[in-house]
Amino acid sequence: MEISDKESRDQILRGAFYSAGLGATTGYLVAYIKNKPRFHYTIFTGINCGIFGLTFFSIRDACLSFQKSKNPDYGLLNSQTRDIDEIISSTFSGGLTGGFLSVLNRGRRAALPGFIIFSTICGVGQICYSTIYNYRQMLILRSSNQDKKPFNTSQNISDDNTKETNIQNKKKEHSFLDWLAAIKWSPVTKLSEEQYRELMKVKEEQLEKEKQANKNLD
Repeated sequence: MEISDKESRDQILRGAFYSAGLGATTGYLVAYIKNKPRFHYTIFTGINCGIFGLTFFSIRDACLSFQKSKNPDYGLLNSQTRDIDEIISSTFSGGLTGGFLSVLNRGRRAALPGFIIFSTICGVGQICYSTIYNYRQMLILRSSNQDKKPFNTSQNISDDNTKETNIQNKKKEHSFLDWLAAIKWSPVTKLSEEQYRELMKVKEEQLEKEKQANKNLD
């Protein structure tokens, strides 16, 4: 995947837009708390965060593309290295972007501290996002498997109580996920059964394409 691809371009612009929005909101709140000029703080912080987001996501996309291009050489699929690739790319991109912007704002001495601070922030942020995403996928698979299991009429009272407890826990999980999915900035998205099947179908097709590409290289 190259930066010129429409999907990559959209992801970069979306990331820059979200970064600018978050920065502008933060700048406004800081100005409100400190009783400073709100317009100046909002615009200045929003522009700086937008520049950081644009640079960060551009470098991150280039790193991910490079890492994916090396997977066939080792007989690996992109899905197998997805998490570690994203963590490495986000950590390196955050450090490089933070170090570069620190040099522009404070001079050369700020390069190393900027690299360390921003690489840590971006790396930890990516780990949290990947953890939430993988947990969400696990809940979807678990829910799908439970829905497919037939009901056994020969269960005793103890089994009925256990099942009732599981049902209550499942309802709590779903209610929490429904609330989390309703938040616009949340990485959790509620999928219907049809959407889930379509997602699984697309992933299976991607795996088949990657396997075929590896066979052709061999």
